[in-house]
Amino acid sequence: MTDEYPTVEELTTALPAFMPKDETSGNYDLLWAAAEAIDRLDADIETVDKAMTLQDAEKASSINRIADVVGASRRDGESLEKYRARVLMEFQALTAEGTISDIFILLSSILRGK
Repeated sequence: MTDEYPTVEELTTALPAFMPKDETSGNYDLLWAAAEAIDRLDADIETVDKAMTLQDAEKASSINRIADVVGASRRDGESLEKYRARVLMEFQALTAEGTISDIFILLSSILRGK
């Protein structure tokens, strides 16, 4: 979770003076539930963001969806890391951003995976 969201304690402290702020109050319980929902949503967003990034995707299904853009598919017996590197090379081959240095780095990562 990120630290950019207030904690339940910070939320209850911000309540007006006339509202109960102790842990036994309904206000605390209500704000706790809201804070927990925000934390879960933040974690879900982080998971989706990770799955949509080729370098960070953890599952083959995520890489497959990204690879569809360049028409690549996983080969029989190909490791996930080799597949990721090959898809990345396909993207770089289609753009002007792929440099010789990038290709050497990817090739070394493929060879290391053997």
